[in-house]
Amino acid sequence: MAIRKEEIEHLAKLARLGLSESEKAKIAPDLASILEFVGNLSKVDTHAVEPLSGGTDLFNVFRSDGAALQKHDRKALLKEAPETKAHYCKVPRVLE
Repeated sequence: MAIRKEEIEHLAKLARLGLSESEKAKIAPDLASILEFVGNLSKVDTHAVEPLSGGTDLFNVFRSDGAALQKHDRKALLKEAPETKAHYCKVPRVLE
């Protein structure tokens, strides 16, 4: 399958690649072989194959949010801060 120069330029633009004319000529046969290989996949009979919902049988295991619900003594926590102001920890400015 021949790849047109316009198609290579469009792909290069989408990928934000600045390709020279020699690089475009060099990449054309590689893209053609890739597309030929992918085209071969459409010839494979997949009618008896079940669709996958995921790559493995694993599933997410989430911990409970019990740690977020613990009560803390604000005064005790503020004593640990190097500097406080109006019941909050004071930190150095990051943005001007």
